[in-house]
Amino acid sequence: SLFVGLLGSRRKVTEFVKRLVNEGIDKETIVKYLRGPIGLDIGAKTPEEIALSIVAELIALIKGVEPKSLNIIPKLIFQK
Repeated sequence: SLFVGLLGSRRKVTEFVKRLVNEGIDKETIVKYLRGPIGLDIGAKTPEEIALSIVAELIALIKGVEPKSLNIIPKLIFQK
Protein backbone atom coordinates (compact mmCIF):
# COMPACT_ATOMS: atom_id res chain seq x y z
CA SER A 1 0.00 0.00 0.00
CA LEU A 2 1.13 3.53 -0.67
CA PHE A 3 1.79 5.98 2.12
CA VAL A 4 3.62 9.19 2.90
CA GLY A 5 6.35 9.01 5.53
CA LEU A 6 6.75 12.15 7.61
CA LEU A 7 10.22 13.24 8.68
CA GLY A 8 10.51 15.27 11.84
CA SER A 9 10.12 15.15 15.57
CA ARG A 10 7.09 13.68 17.30
CA ARG A 11 6.04 17.22 18.19
CA LYS A 12 6.17 18.39 14.56
CA VAL A 13 4.30 15.32 13.33
CA THR A 14 1.66 15.82 16.06
CA GLU A 15 1.19 19.46 15.05
CA PHE A 16 0.90 18.51 11.37
CA VAL A 17 -1.70 15.79 12.02
CA LYS A 18 -3.74 18.12 14.26
CA ARG A 19 -3.70 20.70 11.46
CA LEU A 20 -4.98 18.10 8.96
CA VAL A 21 -7.80 17.09 11.33
CA ASN A 22 -8.72 20.75 11.91
CA GLU A 23 -8.86 21.25 8.14
CA GLY A 24 -11.41 18.45 7.89
CA ILE A 25 -9.27 15.62 6.54
CA ASP A 26 -10.87 12.28 7.43
CA LYS A 27 -9.07 10.59 10.35
CA GLU A 28 -9.21 7.16 8.70
CA THR A 29 -7.56 8.61 5.61
CA ILE A 30 -4.79 10.15 7.71
CA VAL A 31 -4.13 6.85 9.48
CA LYS A 32 -4.22 4.91 6.19
CA TYR A 33 -1.86 7.12 4.19
CA LEU A 34 0.51 8.77 6.68
CA ARG A 35 3.30 7.26 8.79
CA GLY A 36 5.26 9.44 11.10
CA PRO A 37 7.76 9.98 12.25
CA ILE A 38 9.01 7.52 9.64
CA GLY A 39 11.70 5.06 10.73
CA LEU A 40 12.30 2.47 13.43
CA ASP A 41 13.25 3.59 16.93
CA ILE A 42 16.92 2.61 17.02
CA GLY A 43 18.11 5.74 18.78
CA ALA A 44 19.16 7.34 15.49
CA LYS A 45 20.68 10.83 15.74
CA THR A 46 22.85 11.40 12.66
CA PRO A 47 21.45 11.74 9.13
CA GLU A 48 23.02 8.39 8.23
CA GLU A 49 21.43 6.65 11.23
CA ILE A 50 18.05 8.22 10.49
CA ALA A 51 18.29 7.06 6.86
CA LEU A 52 19.11 3.54 8.03
CA SER A 53 16.12 3.53 10.41
CA ILE A 54 13.83 4.63 7.56
CA VAL A 55 15.16 1.99 5.16
CA ALA A 56 14.76 -0.67 7.86
CA GLU A 57 11.11 0.31 8.37
CA LEU A 58 10.46 0.31 4.63
CA ILE A 59 11.96 -3.17 4.25
CA ALA A 60 9.83 -4.47 7.14
CA LEU A 61 6.69 -2.94 5.59
CA ILE A 62 7.45 -4.39 2.16
CA LYS A 63 8.10 -7.83 3.66
CA GLY A 64 5.04 -7.57 5.91
CA VAL A 65 6.91 -8.32 9.12
CA GLU A 66 7.02 -6.71 12.55
CA PRO A 67 10.65 -5.71 13.25
CA LYS A 68 12.33 -7.55 16.10
CA SER A 69 15.81 -8.49 17.23
CA LEU A 70 17.42 -11.65 15.84
CA ASN A 71 19.19 -12.29 19.18
CA ILE A 72 18.82 -15.95 20.20
CA ILE A 73 21.43 -16.02 22.99
CA PRO A 74 18.98 -15.81 25.95
CA LYS A 75 16.97 -18.74 24.53
CA LEU A 76 20.16 -20.76 24.04
CA ILE A 77 21.39 -20.08 27.57
CA PHE A 78 18.12 -20.45 29.48
CA GLN A 79 16.43 -23.13 27.36
CA LYS A 80 15.35 -26.15 29.41
